Amino acid sequence: HSQGIANLLWALAKLVENGLDLEKTAQLKEAVAALLPHVKSKAESKEEKDHFKPQEVANLLWAVAKLLDNGLKKTPTFREAVAALLANVKTKAESKAEKDHFIPQHITNLLWAVARLVDNGLGLETTPKLKEVVAALLPHVKTKAEAKEEKDHFIPQHIANRLWAVAKLVDNGLEKTAQLKEAVAA
Repeated sequence: HSQGIANLLWALAKLVENGLDLEKTAQLKEAVAALLPHVKSKAESKEEKDHFKPQEVANLLWAVAKLLDNGLKKTPTFREAVAALLANVKTKAESKAEKDHFIPQHITNLLWAVARLVDNGLGLETTPKLKEVVAALLPHVKTKAEAKEEKDHFIPQHIANRLWAVAKLVDNGLEKTAQLKEAVAA
């Protein structure tokens, strides 16, 4: 199920982050390769995509970004899984029914993961879904930052991470739109 897939990929990424070498551990590479098609099929399945909550998608994108940091190759399966996750985020971020499910931490984690993916060579120009996701998330940053009841949920570390992610994205070609400027100002 979707949460199990998210948990497994997150755990594998954590192992790699803590020193397990992706290139020297064949079983680890095989496990990641076996999970990526499930990510794509679950994210694209009409019946299943609603089971990917923002936190799970954020964890999955974080895991994929971390694995990419540590030697995961950008295979077609990898690109398809990432594209499916990005489409899922965009749909939920633009949905009136789903928008309240994006808490500040999820928004931060999603922006950080997108920034890491871009920093690791997934181009904003060559992967249009990346730009679309950022454009869909920026209004949430502004809305949450300006909402009286949400301000207490913005801890300094999340604000720093969010600003780092936006700066990284701008460094890598994200257009400085009015929407971006408003989100940063908020």
